[in-house]
Amino acid sequence: MDRVKLKNYLGIAQQGGYIVYGGENLDSYTKKIYSVLCDKNAGKNSLKLAEKLKEKYKVSYVNDLGQLLSHTNTKLIGIRNKNLSEIIEKMIEE
Repeated sequence: MDRVKLKNYLGIAQQGGYIVYGGENLDSYTKKIYSVLCDKNAGKNSLKLAEKLKEKYKVSYVNDLGQLLSHTNTKLIGIRNKNLSEIIEKMIEE
């Protein structure tokens, strides 16, 4: 996984407004989300919520998600753009 490219694509998603931040926001979000990213170092409740969200969305796990987004305490995000989510998922799988 190329962290620089991943950070750039997440930055594009951020600037475009395609990211939903936080577990509570994702849990209550009613519009379409194409993928969810969870920090591997997230707390017990965030990991439990990520497992719950696996029923609805594709969940991928990343190291240091907050640093990739330049938001230090971000542990769980949703991506609302289909093309960006597919590119990001491919990059994480590599």
